[in-house]
Amino acid sequence: MAENKTSSKPLLLLCITSLLFLCFLTYGRTLHYYFNGMDTFPLLLIGKIQSFGDVFGIFSSSLGGGFPFGSYYRPIAELFYGIDYLVWEATPYGYHLTNIFLHLGNTILVFFVAYNAFQGTKREIFWAWLSAILFLLSPVNIDAVYSIERRQDMVAGFFLLLCFLSLIKSQRSEV
Repeated sequence: MAENKTSSKPLLLLCITSLLFLCFLTYGRTLHYYFNGMDTFPLLLIGKIQSFGDVFGIFSSSLGGGFPFGSYYRPIAELFYGIDYLVWEATPYGYHLTNIFLHLGNTILVFFVAYNAFQGTKREIFWAWLSAILFLLSPVNIDAVYSIERRQDMVAGFFLLLCFLSLIKSQRSEV
């Protein structure tokens, strides 16, 4: 069984590389988009980190802070906006690049969740790769990748997929 694991590593690497290539082939054109949502600029201003105290403010206050569209609490997404602002300032290219990498990360997590779920079946790598491709190209994800203000959907999906992967791995270790 250990021999099978080592022989599948190049195939796993090939699958991950193909997902990376397909992700940038599919969503790469968004790197040249401008900010395309009406909520983008308030989110960028609210998430702006200018001092270390701003990081604590992100976790202690609601997002929106009384804006007319209401307030809600999404500190991790707001922290992503703040880090993006530190790196890219108000350049849309960087924000779209972050969204593409978040979607790629989610796609890779889908691959590993499916790989662990299909463990022990024939062609487990193929089924995991197919699951990841379907997730990557799903029309449901298009809005989250293209628009900056939908980033919280990808962040929530990232943590949900991490939970699924942890659950599957813990159940496999019990058997």
